[in-house]
Amino acid sequence: MGRWIATLAICALLAAGCAAVSTIAPRDLPSLPEATNQRFLFDSAGGQAEAFLNRPKGKGPFPLMVMLHGHSWVGVGARRLLPAAETFAGELCYATMALSLPG
Repeated sequence: MGRWIATLAICALLAAGCAAVSTIAPRDLPSLPEATNQRFLFDSAGGQAEAFLNRPKGKGPFPLMVMLHGHSWVGVGARRLLPAAETFAGELCYATMALSLPG
């Protein structure tokens, strides 16, 4: 019974977290404002995959660091990489793309 309640609570938290993130179409990525973090979805062999792009301050161009996260059983994926991605973008002026690999 306790596991069922814990599982239900985790599912509710994940659903609430996903609803709070805005999404952008890949064609609109070049128009992102400075120092932003934006979620987007892209087509993949297994359906759609999630990614986050962090754009540093300044005009650019910026080097891009691609950060990969494999499949997550709890649906977190690339979100686990966001603290490191935000550090690279904010302190080292690297654009970062954190990807959740499908599967």
